Amino acid sequence: MLKQLSRLIVCIILLVPVHSVSGFQPEDLDKLLNSKQCPGCNLLKAQLRESELNKADLKRAILSDADLSWSQLNYADMEDAVLENTNLSWSQLRAANLKGVYLKNADLQLADLEAADLQSAYLVQANLSWCNLREAHLKSANLNQAKLHKANLQEANLERANFKDADLQNANLTGANIRHTFFNGAKLSSAIWVDGKKCKEGSIGHCIQ
Repeated sequence: MLKQLSRLIVCIILLVPVHSVSGFQPEDLDKLLNSKQCPGCNLLKAQLRESELNKADLKRAILSDADLSWSQLNYADMEDAVLENTNLSWSQLRAANLKGVYLKNADLQLADLEAADLQSAYLVQANLSWCNLREAHLKSANLNQAKLHKANLQEANLERANFKDADLQNANLTGANIRHTFFNGAKLSSAIWVDGKKCKEGSIGHCIQ
């Protein structure tokens, strides 16, 4: 009986496609590159550096551990997509739909997210240093422990966003909406506050002027 069970387990393992656990499905990658229409696609670990994907449909797509650095994703629809550990540094995401996107530990350094919709996005431990988030919509977004050093958040909607323990040193929040925003433990030294005044060194949790 034990021998038969062992054979059954081996057969099941052999029948599981390798790409289902180790990477993306090649047909999904071809579909995206040829049509820019790939909602719900499996693009895990896909190499998409410097891709031109403006206005692409990537709703609910899985892009964790993918490389999208230096890519153009302006006006792309990525609502509810999963991008954990994804490299989006230097990418263009202007006015992109990123509602509910999962970006835990993603690298967004120097990315351009001006006017992007990040409502309810999960950005825990994401790196948004030097990122352009001017006029971005971050209502109810979770940025716990996120890095936002020198990020541009001018006129951004940060209502009900969670910046607990985030690094906002030298960030620019001029004109931002911070109604009910949570800054507990956030580092705000040298940040430009919503009123255009600079926060003093040692500002943690609130801006000391």
